[in-house]
Amino acid sequence: MSILYINNKYTSEIILFNDIIRCNIYGAFGGCVKAELNNNYAIIYEIYSEKTDNILDLIYDINLDTIDLLYISLNFIKSYFKGITFVKFDTILKKNPALLDSYRLSYYYISFHGKLWLNNINSLVMNNEKYENIINKLTNSDMMSWELFNEHIIYGERICNYGIIYNCYRESNTYLEFFRLLMKNVTRNELFDTLGGYSCGFLPISWYDRFIQFLTGSIVTPELCETQIIYTKDIDLCDLLIDEYHGELNKTISGYKIL
Repeated sequence: MSILYINNKYTSEIILFNDIIRCNIYGAFGGCVKAELNNNYAIIYEIYSEKTDNILDLIYDINLDTIDLLYISLNFIKSYFKGITFVKFDTILKKNPALLDSYRLSYYYISFHGKLWLNNINSLVMNNEKYENIINKLTNSDMMSWELFNEHIIYGERICNYGIIYNCYRESNTYLEFFRLLMKNVTRNELFDTLGGYSCGFLPISWYDRFIQFLTGSIVTPELCETQIIYTKDIDLCDLLIDEYHGELNKTISGYKIL
């Protein structure tokens, strides 16, 4: 095992495990990026955010510290391991994908921002018809009438901030506009209650879950637990200061699990 300093802020731990190289890059504020290197490519299979342990901060804030951690990690992998020609994000769905943090963040972020959270570091996405259809329905398709939305999605008036939901819906031309307007008109503490409650199971309990089911055709779409992003040699490489590190490695991870 070797431990390296990256730019005197990030620490990298490189481990050889059964002829597979694993590389963990630790941030300064509880974040971490975990990668596995195979032949000429690397797979990033876990990401924990910097400076936050909750999904709300990632929905409302860009979280530049996490973006910096990801950017430095990608640059480090492609600079230090010269044989790597591309890096991709991936996850192995060993359990109900609706229970994964990446599922929750992906759908909330798509609804409010029209993209996946990791698109903040690169707008390039893989050719994925399911993903493209979801974005197109959010941004371009005609919205159902309020009467239909109320009857089939909302299920009545006895929900938090029903009047705000009604006004935002009537003022919007697309579903993306509706969710962005809704986000501006409720507080962080009210957001999940306004969406009908925080739910992450198979059953569409909240009205927001019912909307996602309408949007995707299924409450669980495993494809969007992955990020659809691939990095190639075309990304700009920044100057890295990589030094041997002989201090005590802090492996404490306290960030929200993005992937």
